[in-house]
Amino acid sequence: MEQIPFSRLPFSVKLAVGFSFFFVWNLFEIHVINKWLHHYLPLYRVGDPCVWDMVVALLIATALQRMNKNTQV
Repeated sequence: MEQIPFSRLPFSVKLAVGFSFFFVWNLFEIHVINKWLHHYLPLYRVGDPCVWDMVVALLIATALQRMNKNTQV
């Protein structure tokens, strides 16, 4: 079976990968950060979108974009 490079996958699959990574971040945020670590993060708001969510979303988008460019054949 031939391995398909990430750059050849449909956009909907790439979008689903990005959303799944953000969903994992959201679960980590709810179960770990909101319970124990929110006092130590500047500009963090419990239960509301904040700067940290934007930073993680940008990191995920950047990583997926770089992965898309690095695997072009």
